[in-house]
Amino acid sequence: MKLSVVIPIYNEEKNIRPLFQKIKETLKNDVAFEIVFVDDDSNDSTLSILDGLSRQFSGVVRYVSFARNFGHQTAIRAGLFYSKGDCVLTMDGDFQHPPELIPLMLARWQEGYEIVNAKRKHAQGIGYFKKITSCVFYKMNNVLTEFKIEEGVADFRLMDRKIVDHINTLNEENLFIRGIVSWLGFRQSFVEYEQPARLSGVSKYTIKKMFSLALSGITSFSVKPLRLALALGSLFSVFAFLYGAYAIVAYFLGRSLPGWASVLVSVLFIGGVQLICVGIIGEYLAKVHMQVKNRPLFVIKGQSCDGDELHE
Repeated sequence: MKLSVVIPIYNEEKNIRPLFQKIKETLKNDVAFEIVFVDDDSNDSTLSILDGLSRQFSGVVRYVSFARNFGHQTAIRAGLFYSKGDCVLTMDGDFQHPPELIPLMLARWQEGYEIVNAKRKHAQGIGYFKKITSCVFYKMNNVLTEFKIEEGVADFRLMDRKIVDHINTLNEENLFIRGIVSWLGFRQSFVEYEQPARLSGVSKYTIKKMFSLALSGITSFSVKPLRLALALGSLFSVFAFLYGAYAIVAYFLGRSLPGWASVLVSVLFIGGVQLICVGIIGEYLAKVHMQVKNRPLFVIKGQSCDGDELHE
């Protein structure tokens, strides 16, 4: 049995070596393992550190380096493509996913669970705003999509090789991995953990990136927003028809009064709803537009020299 640990990395020069040492100490000689780092075009010394580690620990440490920043989810996908283990663990490179949890997750996998998700109970070093927005995302996702995601479950999980093989067959643009894992089904288990603070550096997930990830997750797995837009359009069409009928009757009865304020408010409100609906439709059209281009998911500028080929 061999374990692959996939770690997406972006500007984590101070965390890489301590994380590698911690994983190595945790697994010791009990498990054959490899660590696949995916450098998302870092602009610090991350790449040189990864190259040094891969040469020092050949066969244990491997890396892939992107030609530009393709994003966290794409980096995880590249690591899954590149992994060789019988089971694959994905985790972040900032120490907020504690390596001490790996033996427990392996034990659950050996019990027969194909997917073992790590579920965050409490988090250190995370602001109140991020906690609130994260909570809102999970609740919205579970209302708007058919596939539920447990609150506190991110991309810290262990997957059986057959799960990874299924994910590797997908060629979706902007694949939302948390959603696809729920969509796949299979036997899943959850282990809880306390999320520690980052060892070094700052979070790379800006508000813009979090919003983009949330939007991608919801629109990738549900057409409910489109149906909601249809329902809103239908509802306001009924209101507009009734108001129009009332205005005609009032005109012929001689009861019409100047009402520019109410008309202005109505027009602005209905116009705003229409723009929201058009925006929702545009988001789905944009996904179709990007998908039909069929571009490669990522472009590699370098990788560890171990004679292996990366599947693109």
